[in-house]
Amino acid sequence: MVVEAEQFFPDKPLPFNKYGLVVCFDDWKWCVETARGQKAFLAPGDWIILEEPKDGFRAYPCKPDIFEKIYEKFTEWE
Repeated sequence: MVVEAEQFFPDKPLPFNKYGLVVCFDDWKWCVETARGQKAFLAPGDWIILEEPKDGFRAYPCKPDIFEKIYEKFTEWE
């Protein structure tokens, strides 16, 4: 399975801006809205994995250590 993911750092351009607002600032914390409509808070360095539900783009965060254990970098189709 291939996923689209970007790493979050508050001092860098926000991940997935090309899809509209995925990362937001709420209650004085950075967050993403999940496919279930819940807010998941972010820490610098978290990976944001994009989901594509029927009603628009949503995402969920993943801690860097977990992300590296589960996923491997994919650059192009063979």
